Amino acid sequence: MDTDYVELYRPPDVQELALIKLHLDAQAVRYYVAGENFGSLLPGTPLGEMRLMVDRRDARRCAEILREQLGIEVPPLP
Repeated sequence: MDTDYVELYRPPDVQELALIKLHLDAQAVRYYVAGENFGSLLPGTPLGEMRLMVDRRDARRCAEILREQLGIEVPPLP
């Protein structure tokens, strides 16, 4: 079965992304980061935007982790 990923958040920098990944890995959340390699090379540009993509089935749990453990508010989920 193919996994359906949704964009959950756009971290502003690689430091915040590193914290997010640490927490999500610890909770076994399925995710990937679109534009991760460009984010550190081209900060502040559309090409440099990093997008946290999470498995749709984990999206609510991931949003809760970001909010409760890191104080990051994410847009409402569809």
